[in-house]
Amino acid sequence: MIVSLHAEYADHTSIHTWEKIRADGMFTNHDLYGDSLYRDDISTHPKYRDEGIGQ
Repeated sequence: MIVSLHAEYADHTSIHTWEKIRADGMFTNHDLYGDSLYRDDISTHPKYRDEGIGQ
């Protein structure tokens, strides 16, 4: 499972924080058509761990 969000940032040179990108962890600023993709978390079902899936 991957948790990510799209966000719209017209000025990619501006400094922004991880908290601002994720809206303090609430992901309320997700924009399906946003120009930037941020990944927050990746997890694997315990049954499939240690099988090299993430390599």
